[in-house]
Amino acid sequence: LEEGSFYYDAALWALSEGITTGATETTFNPGGQLTRTELVTFMYRFAKYVGVDVTIDEDLSGYRDADQVLPFAVDAWSWAVSNGIVTGMTADTLAPMNLTNRAQAATIFQRFDNAFSWA
Repeated sequence: LEEGSFYYDAALWALSEGITTGATETTFNPGGQLTRTELVTFMYRFAKYVGVDVTIDEDLSGYRDADQVLPFAVDAWSWAVSNGIVTGMTADTLAPMNLTNRAQAATIFQRFDNAFSWA
């Protein structure tokens, strides 16, 4: 982390609250690209942070690329799919390792906002 950078305080907050663990245990990659798995995991951890029920009730076996979901992200993906936060890239693929773009991220943020009451 670069002290004084525009993202410094946000990255420290996300780390301290368990929303991110960084790119590795000792580094951040603030200018790097974000995979769908990383975004889904951030949303899942944020949901837990704000007190959203993150009960897992979705089986990912209907997606032919479910085996590409990294072990640390299985619960996050299951939660996101079961709550309609994320849908497949096709009817039967999640594309968990694909990079996400701004449009996809905005859609996920909106679905999250619509799914949970903030009042």
